[in-house]
Amino acid sequence: MGLLDCYNFEILDVLKTDRKSDEAYCAPRFWSALSFRISGHSNFSYNGEKILADKNSVLFIPAGIEFHRISKNEELIAIHMKTDTIYGPPMEIFYNNKTLLIQDYFMQMYNIWDEKLPGYKHKVTAIFHMLLFELCRNNNNFAYSYNQLLIKPATDYINTNFNDPNLSINELAKMCNISTEYFRKLYKEIYGISPHNDILDKKIKKACYLLQSGYYSISEVAEKAGFQNYKYFSTFFRKRMKVSPIEYKNMFNSSK
Repeated sequence: MGLLDCYNFEILDVLKTDRKSDEAYCAPRFWSALSFRISGHSNFSYNGEKILADKNSVLFIPAGIEFHRISKNEELIAIHMKTDTIYGPPMEIFYNNKTLLIQDYFMQMYNIWDEKLPGYKHKVTAIFHMLLFELCRNNNNFAYSYNQLLIKPATDYINTNFNDPNLSINELAKMCNISTEYFRKLYKEIYGISPHNDILDKKIKKACYLLQSGYYSISEVAEKAGFQNYKYFSTFFRKRMKVSPIEYKNMFNSSK
């Protein structure tokens, strides 16, 4: 599932950034980002993939992705948002033939958010959906490689069903009409990670998001993230995050 297939968003922030010459490594974040480059460009590297975001492009970076960025002479507006359906790669880049309209949507959202008048979040959210509608209508998106298209039925399914405890690599391979071994090989070549480990990463990122909310018990988080065994979830979470689920939950909810 990509940005244009999602309908549930919570806008967290809208900000304007100027960068002369900048290089940074970004660890996985719990929010997604959609940005419009007014000028300049950035080169992104993630999971063995490279992507160029240049002037007038709209870039979507999903939650849970780590990347390296090299920027030059950039001016951009970025929207930070939460969504409960998009985790991990790939990034998406959009080019629209109505550049001035797209830039105007981003500027409106930034100005409204900056003023913070009563109802500003509702107004920004309304404009955000108008932006997505325009991207759907007039999108010249990046081209998928042949191998990406070949396994796209499986990657789309993973992005929306990674928390299904019965999800199997064999079934994913069947969706693409290729052998399990070949599916594993292509997935690792394209995304730099095995499908099994990518699914586990997505489950952990989902668990982190739920724990940060503070609304669920540890057993409920385990179930919602797709872990059938509570003890396995706790052990695996500690191994991956270096803290237990309850310790991680308390880090974000100690003042609640």
